[in-house]
Amino acid sequence: MSRVHDWPERLAEVVRAASNKPYKLGRHDCFRFACECAHALTGADYDASFGGRYKTERGALRLIRRFAGGDSKAAVTKLLGREPAPVMLAQRGDWLLYRDAKGEHLAVCMGSKAAALGDGGLALIPVAMCLCTWRID
Repeated sequence: MSRVHDWPERLAEVVRAASNKPYKLGRHDCFRFACECAHALTGADYDASFGGRYKTERGALRLIRRFAGGDSKAAVTKLLGREPAPVMLAQRGDWLLYRDAKGEHLAVCMGSKAAALGDGGLALIPVAMCLCTWRID
């Protein structure tokens, strides 16, 4: 699948809309946000495997374990069907994995910053802080 012709505008709209919604695990969280961004870029529905199937952190981790053996990186790799790349190769719209005190999360590359959705809402973090990236195209 390739990116649609107006993906930059569509990505900007998804990010803008995400900043106005409260964080809610299983409904508006880092994974669902990344899936919405990928859908805006390509039309692909990566959320179908997980959407609506977890409401708690424990439930999300259990689902990840069942899907790919318990590791976020392995789960994203399996879901997207491609190996992760070094973070320095990330381009706008690509998924990024980062880790903080609460665990591992997905973000979306916006250039030198990544849009990350968490308890505090949408934030921009340096791409350099991320662990790896997956190309979305």
